[in-house]
Amino acid sequence: LQLDEGDVQQKVQNFAAEKLTGKQKQPKFPLIRPRIEVIEVEQQFNAIPFGQGYSGRIANPQDMFTFKRKITRVKDELKPLDKDALNEAYQNQREATAKRAEEVVHRYFKEADPDKQLEVLSAKSMTELTRRMVDYEDDDAAENIIKFYERQAMAHLDAVADAINEDNIDEVLAGFYEKEKYTYNDRLKMLDSRIQKRGDPNPPRGSLITTMTTLA
Repeated sequence: LQLDEGDVQQKVQNFAAEKLTGKQKQPKFPLIRPRIEVIEVEQQFNAIPFGQGYSGRIANPQDMFTFKRKITRVKDELKPLDKDALNEAYQNQREATAKRAEEVVHRYFKEADPDKQLEVLSAKSMTELTRRMVDYEDDDAAENIIKFYERQAMAHLDAVADAINEDNIDEVLAGFYEKEKYTYNDRLKMLDSRIQKRGDPNPPRGSLITTMTTLA
């Protein structure tokens, strides 16, 4: 079409006219419907007056444009936090009933609604994760804990693979959750061994047991 030369509008119209075959089943006017993504509703405009300028040239001048609001989602989007429970945990911290960051995390999961609770990871693991990041600047703790749980969960599912279906998957995962007390010490050993490899002279050995006893 060489649209960079001459009258672009006229060339496009001539090009479209050449595509008319005259066959009865071929529409006389083209259906034009650009879709516009907007972030806010206020960015939409009244498309009817704009489309009227193409009346007699397109098949749908009254609804020429469609608007779609753009929604940004996080990959593997998580459930929203229970804000009330988080605020209550924070207030407890301010009132000196909880003096450490991991205690705020523990109180959050203690006070949160059931539908805001973790499904695979445990609250104890999140508490330990928080403590290690604050006290030992262990930035790898989150990745290590998630990978540990991933391996454990996959092993649990593989062991009962023949009995899993869409109707009982939640029940099967609940069984994995109940095994928490049996894998807890293994998880602590895994985290401590990684800190030792990193060269930390004072890894937090078994410290969560004392912490959780205090929290309870």
